[in-house]
Amino acid sequence: MKAVIKLLLLIVLAVAVGVALQDTTGYISLVINDERRTVSLVVGVLFLVLLFFIAYLLVRIVSRLLNAPKNIETWREKRRTKRDLDLLERGWMGWLEGRVDIAEKDFNKLHSKTRSEQRQVLASLAAAKAAHQINDDLKRDEMLQLSHDTAMSYPELFDAVNTVKAEILLDQSKSDEAILILEKLNETHPNQIHIRKLLLRAYKQAGRLREVIKEARYLEKKKKIDPSYAKALIENSATTIISSPSELLWESVYEQLTSEEQSKSAIAIAAARRYADRNDYKQVMKVLEKSYEAEYDEQILQEYVSLDVKEQQPQRLAKIQKWLENDSQNPDLLRAAGHLCLLEQLWGQAERYLIKSVTIEDDPRTHALLGTLYDRLSKPEEALKHWRHGSSAVVMLPGASALPSADTKNDPLGPPDMKSLDGPDDHFISSRAKLQTIDKNEFSEDKN
Repeated sequence: MKAVIKLLLLIVLAVAVGVALQDTTGYISLVINDERRTVSLVVGVLFLVLLFFIAYLLVRIVSRLLNAPKNIETWREKRRTKRDLDLLERGWMGWLEGRVDIAEKDFNKLHSKTRSEQRQVLASLAAAKAAHQINDDLKRDEMLQLSHDTAMSYPELFDAVNTVKAEILLDQSKSDEAILILEKLNETHPNQIHIRKLLLRAYKQAGRLREVIKEARYLEKKKKIDPSYAKALIENSATTIISSPSELLWESVYEQLTSEEQSKSAIAIAAARRYADRNDYKQVMKVLEKSYEAEYDEQILQEYVSLDVKEQQPQRLAKIQKWLENDSQNPDLLRAAGHLCLLEQLWGQAERYLIKSVTIEDDPRTHALLGTLYDRLSKPEEALKHWRHGSSAVVMLPGASALPSADTKNDPLGPPDMKSLDGPDDHFISSRAKLQTIDKNEFSEDKN
């Protein structure tokens, strides 16, 4: 469009000049020594214009000739760049399609042919990752070393080389070496999410659980990791640290957790047991009560009831009765209250709680507690009934859902523990005769 406008302007200018010079009577006189040349003004102007165009063409030709070597080199560089980009594109397409072996060949070819050091680094890095994926360790190490040596002059590429090297080390379970590289990269690029994710992976692999908690919390805050995965990492790491007997500074880890994290059942139980190890039962109760009140969990309740601290039993019973005010139909709470009443020898309350619990949910544990209660109250028939309910729910024999009652008519009334032979059944006789025969045979063989 610009060329058309320029052409139109040039035509308009030529027409204007032609109209202006059409009626002119002027002339141009050129005097050289004794010679004089005279031409009309129109011819002089046309001659000057022609001379300008000739000079312009000569200058352009000379310029092209002088710049020919440079232009040829530029053309060759464009050709080489196009070839490099085609190889790089083809290699990455093969990588994405899963044809890693073909992609590695393209990257190796690019590395050997390109004259650009930056593209050499990229090609060698890509070839190293491809070789790593197909388990070609020698080629991988060779290409990594080449990329490392070439990238020394390019800081950004050097960081990329170290990042790829750290990833490969993590795949080889060499987490300690990877951590050294990644921590240096993190100092240079503290907000780079990929490096922080690799650090999380490395710390987890190395068992450095404090750092795992720190990195998981950072990535969760930045919304760069799945929240459920981050919470699971924090919970598992904190639980492992707190539960470890060799971890002396576990309490600092527990106190740094958020209130929500401290209320997780696994963390609360682990912390409660560590406090119990040093006989700090008030803190044990505080931890478990806080966890249970945050979110109902049967494991917390079982841990709370099973504390072997007689002095704290009334407080625990009062707390469970308070929880029952808001959840009176909870069979687990009712069973826990009955259990503590049983320990306190409050037989009437224990019976009420346990009967209500077993009415809502037929649980073998509740039957077992009722069996113990009635045994203490000298009610053997009731105790035996609940014990049978409890054992039948816990232990299921293969085969029929119900077994026939045992034949106890031949059982002795007292010791010795032998059946009476008055009127035994045929099966018993045949079995005894067979045993006697075997015994005699063995005895005769021993004598021989």
